[in-house]
Amino acid sequence: MMKYFTYILFTILSGLSIAQEVINTSLSSCDSKSNPAYIRDRLIEKELKNDTLFLNVGLVLNCCPSLNTELTYRNDTLFLKITDESDITCMCECCFELQIKAIGVPDTNFTLIHQFETLDLSTEDFTYKIEGRELRYFKSKYIFPSLEEMNDFTEVNLTDSKGRKVGIWDILYEETEKVKYRRKYFINDQGESKVSWIVRFDEEGSIEEVCGSTKENTSACVEKYGYDKLFNNNSQEK
Repeated sequence: MMKYFTYILFTILSGLSIAQEVINTSLSSCDSKSNPAYIRDRLIEKELKNDTLFLNVGLVLNCCPSLNTELTYRNDTLFLKITDESDITCMCECCFELQIKAIGVPDTNFTLIHQFETLDLSTEDFTYKIEGRELRYFKSKYIFPSLEEMNDFTEVNLTDSKGRKVGIWDILYEETEKVKYRRKYFINDQGESKVSWIVRFDEEGSIEEVCGSTKENTSACVEKYGYDKLFNNNSQEK
């Protein structure tokens, strides 16, 4: 009986998360040079030194934030819950970097989930609900592909074993071999083939427009001039 009780106790305890404690946070000033519509929330850096976890994440937030930050580790997933407790709401969004120092996270082999409040439009009351989104590591803060990403392929117009579009797909100008549209497909968590970015070329092969998917599954686009400005003038930015 004691052995059976011990097994039940172990099973219960193994499902509980280790106690996490945020010991310090630091929020950068607003990056006024970046357009929030072109920026993706992302994991910039994670490092474990001794027993202390250092996290740096890039976020698009209301311009007047007062953040409360909580961490919960469970089943190889680290949940980052951010609540804006500011008494005022500005009519703008801005790009920030949030640095977090915490203890109680055993390693850095975790999936980082950003939990945030959003309006619940399914009810008539003015209420909020908590949603979650994975924060992935990206070298670039922009939602648009770099020139290297656009040209990093060997085969095009492929499908997987289930007939879903994957990788680079090209659409040509009629009766030519010239590319009009180039799309990048990926399989999302629901098993659906989705487009992460689209490039439109003119008949001379020059970029006319680049569109990238935002966190809300909508698209933001820049024309040739804006794209060159982002990736040439800001090539040293994260």
